[in-house]
Amino acid sequence: MNKKIDELKNEFSEKIAALEEKTPYEISYPKDGEKVYFISFYSTSVQECNFDIYDGDDKRAYDIGLYFDTREEAEQFLKEQTLIKKIKCWAKEQQGDWKPDWNDVNEIKYHISFENNRLSIWRWYTNNLLTKLPCFKSQEIAQACIDEFGDEILEVFC
Repeated sequence: MNKKIDELKNEFSEKIAALEEKTPYEISYPKDGEKVYFISFYSTSVQECNFDIYDGDDKRAYDIGLYFDTREEAEQFLKEQTLIKKIKCWAKEQQGDWKPDWNDVNEIKYHISFENNRLSIWRWYTNNLLTKLPCFKSQEIAQACIDEFGDEILEVFC
């Protein structure tokens, strides 16, 4: 009886271990010859090309998000990245070399959020929110960012 119990325990443990083993997610590529879209860094316009499943460069561009399945995705990405870069450069000019200290529970950081159909400022202390926009060292700088870029933020992200 003990032998049978041990066998069942081992079998059960192996099944649990197999379930716990996770394979990393892998994206699926477009079909060979299918149209994909990219942003030309020469003209910053959206271009199209045929995906070559056998071309390592095409696969890498798709892997890192520089090839898009639709023209609309590429255009949205271009708008987002352009605005993010502009806001990050503006924030650096306003804040200098300030970097948030996520371990300092007393340091208030400010984020721009979208609540009740409007942009607002959110105070935060310790956790780094996974946001596309930078955080700010003061409420005044965060508000100035909304004043400067608010319409664009609403148009591009909301």
